[in-house]
Amino acid sequence: MMIKVILILFFTIQYIKSQSTFQPNEKALALQILSDCYGYTFSDPATANPCGVLNAIFCKAGGNPDGTTYIFDVRLLENNYSCTVGDLSNFPNLKSLSVYGNHSLGTAFFENINNLTVLNDVTTNIQSDFIPLATKLPSTLITFSINKLLTFLPIGFFESNIQNLYVYNSGITGIYPSSLKTINKQLTEMVLSVNVNANPPFNMGTYLSNLYELILNVNNERSITGYSNYSFPIFESFRILKHLTINFQNYQDKNSIQLFSFPSTFNHIQSLSKLNINGIGFTVDPLLGYIDLRNNSETFDLIINRTCDLFSSCTTNDCLKLPKTSSLTVSDCSFNISNVNYLNITSFKSTSNQLSQTLPEINNPSEINSFTISNTAISGIIPESYCKLGKLIFQAQNNKLNGSVPSCYQCQGGALSSSILPNNFDNFISTTPKNCPGFFVDDSYDRTIDTIGGTLVVNGNDLGWTITSTIGYRYSIPNYQIGFIIPSGVGKNNQFNVTFTSDDTHTFNYDYIPPTIISYSIVEISGSKYFAINGNGFDYKNPNPVLFNIGGSIDFGVASNGRIVCTSIDLLSQLVQGTKYQLSMQVGGQDSNKFTFGYYNLSVSNSSSLVFNSNGGSITIEGSFGTTNSSLVTVEINGIKCKIQSISNTALNISYPSSISGNFILSINVDGSQLTIPIKYSDVNTSDSETSSSTTTTSTITSTTTTATTTTGADNELNPSCSSMLSFPFYLLTLVLFISF
Repeated sequence: MMIKVILILFFTIQYIKSQSTFQPNEKALALQILSDCYGYTFSDPATANPCGVLNAIFCKAGGNPDGTTYIFDVRLLENNYSCTVGDLSNFPNLKSLSVYGNHSLGTAFFENINNLTVLNDVTTNIQSDFIPLATKLPSTLITFSINKLLTFLPIGFFESNIQNLYVYNSGITGIYPSSLKTINKQLTEMVLSVNVNANPPFNMGTYLSNLYELILNVNNERSITGYSNYSFPIFESFRILKHLTINFQNYQDKNSIQLFSFPSTFNHIQSLSKLNINGIGFTVDPLLGYIDLRNNSETFDLIINRTCDLFSSCTTNDCLKLPKTSSLTVSDCSFNISNVNYLNITSFKSTSNQLSQTLPEINNPSEINSFTISNTAISGIIPESYCKLGKLIFQAQNNKLNGSVPSCYQCQGGALSSSILPNNFDNFISTTPKNCPGFFVDDSYDRTIDTIGGTLVVNGNDLGWTITSTIGYRYSIPNYQIGFIIPSGVGKNNQFNVTFTSDDTHTFNYDYIPPTIISYSIVEISGSKYFAINGNGFDYKNPNPVLFNIGGSIDFGVASNGRIVCTSIDLLSQLVQGTKYQLSMQVGGQDSNKFTFGYYNLSVSNSSSLVFNSNGGSITIEGSFGTTNSSLVTVEINGIKCKIQSISNTALNISYPSSISGNFILSINVDGSQLTIPIKYSDVNTSDSETSSSTTTTSTITSTTTTATTTTGADNELNPSCSSMLSFPFYLLTLVLFISF
């Protein structure tokens, strides 16, 4: 019986706790907000539960340590009421606040906003109430959004910990600080509305050191009451700004629009990779005559929408100059596309261009990976140079192109030319059959291929964009030059067949180079030393027999990286120091040169202590060299020859060139015997170093660092509709079941 009583008490207490019990001040404020902002009241405030009402108040039941409920989200949607949100300090767990419609944030809210110590984001529609100049935002705040600013925005918004600041529109009374005073490393994204009074801080480029994306909504409609001409913002260069968007806000009537000269400061944001300009507002500075953005980062992306004055006001043919590997997209703008310098452009797109004109010549077709014109008034023929663009790179549907199409399109027929149809061409539609009278293959190509494999380059005309081949290939110049990828092999009179898009078939012949022996070396494999031959033209698939004047044919292994190694016998034990030998070989039926060498078992004993001065100098290499004849010896560092000062059987003194610090390879060759060791150049002075050479060897060492990024998800708050509260019927049923036992 005692157990039943305890259980009854337990479930009763749990039920009482589940009934959205609030801290008194928190509940009172919630009820007041519902009344002021929605006109919603409860018949019995004592038992009222504001959670979830009208989707305005969101709570977490039992979220406080004492089991009471707290409010974490307030969303005031547009309705027929208008209210001003004041001090919300009674919502200490508030994370998100959204105020729409005629509702607004009052001065009291900002006076006490720093009391909201877990607040993450705030969104408000119209901000007209005064914001205290000393406003300090909570350190937890990430995003603050204002749809329309009608008051002064204090400097604290630019010097807080927020990451995103969005001010989409501003009235004549909307104002920003003229300058910033404190470095802000937190702000990464910012939207600012710009007008005659709302001009961004001029030095924000310096003080917003981690700003990544900036959007300026520029009001330049002169018909607005109180409008007067003003200068476009000029700000200092940003450190890491990547994306800049300019949105001009006007009624698109040129007679009532203020035009600004394109800012030269845009050319000094070297980190900028994307510039997006929307609407009428910019014109070219008449003193310059063109737009220069070449100082920005490579792979630059310029997007222009309805900003036609940028082109019509140019006074030079090269109206636009971009950095290397740039992309240009122009929409809803009638301009002369021949005024664009395509030298550094890899991607171009023009849509809805209604200026009657012809296509420009393209001087860098191999560097362009996308060239699109659609729904334009562009007419005339397609220049032959467009055949050098890659497959489907040129897209020209729904224009007014006419005349005869280039032979490269005729060769593949209309069915394969959908990228340029429909247009107004002469006798060329989707059903036009292939016709390729200009097809030609130049058979004067170089037929010799290294046995390791290589590329056979073939020139011709109308070679198409795709072929059917028994080996791999890639187009060097579409329709004009193809590189066929030849695998490793040996011998002469090899061939393969190719069928071109025009249905023409051609046979190509090639020969692998004969073997050439250049030098020998002694290599160490798994702790054992072996005799190796260096050269080219070796067999990379099968063993390589070598004729030695000491015992006939000896099998060397399969070639690797220009070297074959003898592991079939202990050849080194049969060679005598300082003795001359001759060897030759035959690969794929082709004879090599006869290679004569003196055998020297080279070694270096002080390689670990060798330090080369980056200024150049001289150094002594100790070891076994087997000769005192300097004419038999050559020493190179990364292919740069060193001067032999003296040589004995155990010491080699050289003078070496200067170089940057880093790791290099030193090669010693004695009468055909070659030894390579790794060395290091250093900036420190060594006791036996002295500057002696002006020759410089350059080496680049690249280090790759992998950064792991950890993403932490936000707390998942519960709506009343999906919380863990149990209903009263559930508790009642449970009690009845226990009492019945």
